[in-house]
Amino acid sequence: SEPKPFIIQAMKQSVPSSIQGLIWSKNNDMIDLEKDKSVIIHHTLRYGTVGDIACLLQTYPKDTITSVFTTQPMTIYSPSSFNFIKRTVLNITQELPNEKRYIQSFS
Repeated sequence: SEPKPFIIQAMKQSVPSSIQGLIWSKNNDMIDLEKDKSVIIHHTLRYGTVGDIACLLQTYPKDTITSVFTTQPMTIYSPSSFNFIKRTVLNITQELPNEKRYIQSFS
């Protein structure tokens, strides 16, 4: 079946239950697709399934996702997940400034 976009109702933009577990930093009723765009994008890219990422690409333009990813880094990625998202999902071939800001360290 085709992924459903995050926007479920025209008046109230809400996050579907399938990805609510990815955005654990906020109460689901308080998530705003515009104000919380950075956390929605990063958490979906990092912790979501391929279906969740497809949903994300239906909700936000790819340029918006790429812009948020490149200008608002979040330190939540493993080196392999960062490279997968950067190169394969977003097709970013150049090195980003301070890529270490994306990588979560467990040392």
